[in-house]
Amino acid sequence: MRRERVQWSNIQALVMSGFPALRYAAYVLFRFEEGPPGPQPHASEWLWRLCQRVTTAAHVGTGDVPQACRYAASLADLKTLTERAAPPADIWALNVAFTPSGLSLLGATDAELGRFSAEFQNGMAPPPDADGNPRRRSSLLGDLGANSPQHWSWGGWSACNRFDGVLMLYARSPASLRRLVAAELEAMRGVASPVWCRTDAGGCARFAQGRIYPRAAGHFGLVDGISQPVIEGTPRARSMPRSLRAVSVVAAGEFVLGYRDTRGAVVRYDDPAVPGSRDLGRNGSYLAVRQLEQDVEGYRQFVRDAALRLLGRDDQDAFDWVAAKLLGRRPSGEPLIPPPADCRDEEQRLNGFRFSAEDRDGLACPLGSHIRRANPRDVVGPDPETALRLSRMHRLIRRGRSYGPRERRPGAGAAGVERGLFFICLQASLAGQFELVQHSWINNPQFEDLGGDVDPLSHVSGDTLTIQSRPSNLRLTGRTPFVRVKGGGYFFLPGLNAMRALSEPGLAHGRASQALAAH
Repeated sequence: MRRERVQWSNIQALVMSGFPALRYAAYVLFRFEEGPPGPQPHASEWLWRLCQRVTTAAHVGTGDVPQACRYAASLADLKTLTERAAPPADIWALNVAFTPSGLSLLGATDAELGRFSAEFQNGMAPPPDADGNPRRRSSLLGDLGANSPQHWSWGGWSACNRFDGVLMLYARSPASLRRLVAAELEAMRGVASPVWCRTDAGGCARFAQGRIYPRAAGHFGLVDGISQPVIEGTPRARSMPRSLRAVSVVAAGEFVLGYRDTRGAVVRYDDPAVPGSRDLGRNGSYLAVRQLEQDVEGYRQFVRDAALRLLGRDDQDAFDWVAAKLLGRRPSGEPLIPPPADCRDEEQRLNGFRFSAEDRDGLACPLGSHIRRANPRDVVGPDPETALRLSRMHRLIRRGRSYGPRERRPGAGAAGVERGLFFICLQASLAGQFELVQHSWINNPQFEDLGGDVDPLSHVSGDTLTIQSRPSNLRLTGRTPFVRVKGGGYFFLPGLNAMRALSEPGLAHGRASQALAAH
């Protein structure tokens, strides 16, 4: 089969990189200004200009090398809008995603919107039924009780649930991020308004912000983002040892629409029977965003109590041992399944293991640990090789960041301070990737025949956690969830050509269709 050439210059950069050199991020939810029914010309013009500033995967290189991205071409245009725009020396990145209402206001027709997935069209938190009961999706994701969309700060049933898109802005410093946010707010003046922002004591708007802390450790003290899928055909994928490629490399079509997935299928959103039909999905990805508030002290107390109960002490080594069993890796990110003694490749050492052959019974990495549920590798299937192939169909590219101030030292957090994770993942299928992982693996009490356990880091209630051991398993009880869902939504991260097609003056389909057809 001929290998496809992925159009990296037409794909937004978040697919390729989480911008690790740009440690500060802001997420600006926005809603287009009210206007007459139908496409909004001013929004179309804004989108056209925004296309010139969007960071593409080609800007970061197809090797997924952690490097900063220079803010793209139209910086001079922004300087005419505001004196607060950053100087050329600043290094920024910008990506944008839309909800169905946003795509509609930009000129997507009903027929075009109808080709997007039902999950995207219905949203992460569909309104309750006539009796006030949650819909199937809320049950499927475990968004019930305290996690119900009824209580969300945004994206739920009432609070801040009308928005058309989100700007995702990345910078090297807080000052640079403030300049970038100010410039983009000025650029959308009269076109769109930000929603879900707070005003501080000085009258300045404060938007949701994410951070990458040193060593990429989150508020629970656990290093995250180690086992990311690598897209097939990239230099990084080609340079991997063969054994690691089988675990880590995934077909482009699992993350980007318009390319072959693991099954060899290609998802298209145009209508071949209609001349000039636009494929607004090509080179785009679905985005699932969740705000997960974390009870840091509750987590620490549970781990300390478990260490004392199981090991008879609660020193740092005992604390780290329990934390490692819950996560499935040591807090530093080191795997619990030891690599071969002669392994010299760093990525092979961190990610080259398989559960079926090396730890089938979970004596090293517990069966219900977080990483084993989030990526079962070669254990969920009729045989290891089939299971490994099936798991590649459900992988997620994760681009989440922590929010809230970090504790200076364990237990020193100020009461009432909000801390957590903006979980962000990309995929080509919300149902087959994010939703399946949440329902069938993360929150499933029958995963690996455990019979009652859920993911230790899940927001879903589950009292018992099992650590496989000999001669008998160790069981932890008394867990209450350390995570609570505070908001969320489904978005679509379009390709650059789709954005240009939607931004055509007057939204005429003629030249827009030609632009899409050319690629």
